[in-house]
Amino acid sequence: PTTIVNPHHVSGGIPKRRSRKNVLGKNIARLRVQLELTQEEAAEAANLTPRYFQSIEYGEKCPSLNSLAS
Repeated sequence: PTTIVNPHHVSGGIPKRRSRKNVLGKNIARLRVQLELTQEEAAEAANLTPRYFQSIEYGEKCPSLNSLAS
């Protein structure tokens, strides 16, 4: 019989698909750097705490539409 191996369980297998939160966070970080803003400055401009803003950039949290519009 043929053994089927799940590539996700093998070291060096198929990488995890990037989540939308990760992609959004990386884009926000890229734009912040282009605007020459610190995380603290960007957080203040978006009316967010610096820790919450950081968690968005790291893909841990997803911002509300109101935060994105700021």
